[in-house]
Amino acid sequence: MQAPAGAQFNPTTMRMELTSFGALLFNDDAQAKFVHTSIAGYGAAAIFVCGVSAWRMRHGRHVERAKCSFRMAALFGVLAAAGVVSLGDALGFVGGRAQASTLAAMEAMWKTEPAPAPFNAVAWPSRSEKRNLFAIQIAFILTPP
Repeated sequence: MQAPAGAQFNPTTMRMELTSFGALLFNDDAQAKFVHTSIAGYGAAAIFVCGVSAWRMRHGRHVERAKCSFRMAALFGVLAAAGVVSLGDALGFVGGRAQASTLAAMEAMWKTEPAPAPFNAVAWPSRSEKRNLFAIQIAFILTPP
């Protein structure tokens, strides 16, 4: 949606229409987002299995099996979380190439700073004043894609 590939706007129907399935399939943005979303789904499934296993352990039902499934789901959840974080970082680079101003807005950066710029870990932005009222920054971490 943010970097359309393999599609073209048709003014007659007022919608985007697929023109090349190959261009859509091999789009860097689409591939990264698909894998990121898939791994996030695995993480959600791991949380669900942990919850069901914890419920079974608490109520004394199939305790040994519940302990085993809890351990496996917790491990799988940690691995999925690591994958989601690393792919989310990769998506930031892909998005930064396509829409640099959108990435700057997500980072609460009001003016262009030379690289390496600071990263706002926490920021309280004011749109009316066009500045951050409060920010905790990590210095020298943002570099151009």
